[in-house]
Amino acid sequence: MMKPLAEPTRRYHPRMLEQPLLEASAVFPVVLVQGPRQVGKTTLLDTLRELEDPEVERRYVTLADFAARDLAIENPTLFLQDHPPPVLIDEIQAAPHLMAAIREWVDARGRPGEFWLVASRRVEAIDRVLETMTGRIAVVELLGLSLRELAGHRLDVPPLLPVAEVLAPRSEEADDWSLDRVFEHLWRGSFPLLHSGSLADRDRFYRSYVDSFLRRDIRRLDTVNDLSAFRRFLTACAAQTGRVLDLADLARRVDIPVAIAEHWLAALEATFQVRRLPAYVNGTSPESADAPKLYFLDTGLAVHLAGWSSPEELAESAMAQRVFETFVFGEIWRSFCHRRKTPRMSYFRAADGHEVQFLLEHDGRVYPLAVELETTPRTTWARVFTALDGLGHALGEGGVVCLASEQMPLDERTVALPVGLL
Repeated sequence: MMKPLAEPTRRYHPRMLEQPLLEASAVFPVVLVQGPRQVGKTTLLDTLRELEDPEVERRYVTLADFAARDLAIENPTLFLQDHPPPVLIDEIQAAPHLMAAIREWVDARGRPGEFWLVASRRVEAIDRVLETMTGRIAVVELLGLSLRELAGHRLDVPPLLPVAEVLAPRSEEADDWSLDRVFEHLWRGSFPLLHSGSLADRDRFYRSYVDSFLRRDIRRLDTVNDLSAFRRFLTACAAQTGRVLDLADLARRVDIPVAIAEHWLAALEATFQVRRLPAYVNGTSPESADAPKLYFLDTGLAVHLAGWSSPEELAESAMAQRVFETFVFGEIWRSFCHRRKTPRMSYFRAADGHEVQFLLEHDGRVYPLAVELETTPRTTWARVFTALDGLGHALGEGGVVCLASEQMPLDERTVALPVGLL
């Protein structure tokens, strides 16, 4: 079993990406860690910096510093001369054209592990350079704490699939998650600071987070000239988490053109706040092919924006099932991206309206996962998977994530999966 590289402390939870990042740094000249603000990207790399060979004197510079940012923008070559590798550069998105200078440096003299970069927003200028750096850069995504990271469980488990060899090591440490405990977690969210023991005021954190997000990441966008309208759009999106995306409806609610709504949604994706989950393209419901579902990547943020004041109120709300589904989506996504993998993931809705929330494609098979906000497993849950016949892929084992206390077979190919296995 892989030991966590950093011992759990009051302020730091070991992350699943620790070992994959060190392995990537031993191969690639550049490692770029992307993700939303406040999820611990810099903290993670700073922790790994302490574990490097003492002879590796990795410098740290943040482009949040005005002088450093101005130099990186105006003279990227001189910036790299002043801050030569090995170096950790924070807020790289603030000077996107610095990436071209880094590429030139790597092409001329690059060695593994020279540049560790942190970004809280995707920028087109950086993405264009990344396309030319295949084989020289590892790009990873860090989100908030997964359940496993929060619980201090083993970090070397494979990404989540409902198959025995994946579930077995997870079942060894599975916790019992009651309804109350689940909704306390959904309400609080996955940001590390809210689990560090140093911040008790959850509402204050999210108010500050939204204000900072709008000020630092959204205000500069060409398509946003009214931050109050964007805040209303953000709130409207939160209310729709777990639903099929209806951009026209979102635009009407905020009184903006649909084209602007698309730009604004793309901005939320570029800042790692939401993801669109496509419908399964080979399914039997053609009308849903262009109808992705929308998911927030942190339930606490979505719940804060939607205005639920307590876990108890949330559990009794009409959003309860969709927020639980949003949480499951986030845990599945983390199980892949925190292992430097990208899931091939979609949802399926049959012509009669029955839905399988998640389909995971792996090695030529499709593994279905449904979500039920119930504590007692029912064998009838497995029936929804019969709608998947004729998908065009071989069908693997299926699972239904629920609030059961232990894993239970529903039929010969489907199991009920307790939250603790995620």
